[in-house]
Amino acid sequence: MENYAAPSYLAQRGIAIGYRDLDQEEAALEAVDRALAETPQNPDLFYLKAQILRLQGKTQESLTFFEQALSLEAQLPQALANQIAYEQCRTQREVSNTRQNCSALLDREE
Repeated sequence: MENYAAPSYLAQRGIAIGYRDLDQEEAALEAVDRALAETPQNPDLFYLKAQILRLQGKTQESLTFFEQALSLEAQLPQALANQIAYEQCRTQREVSNTRQNCSALLDREE
């Protein structure tokens, strides 16, 4: 993928997902950072970085990237924006140790 896929930010995104799914979070983070260097306002990449950081146990840091993804929500399909909002809510609930109901975020409409 690294040598032949284009555009390269999509190749790096795919590599990051592969490493994430193989529980190799550091390599996944490096790949997503390379992708973000090419497309620094890509909400999907912010979301992926948030997921990776959360897997690393860096929940507070991941919230920053969930927020950045949602700040560009207009660029996303509604279902994906809802999923990001839901995961952000779950992460915030974990950080603040509250019992907030996040499920309603999955059904938000534009």
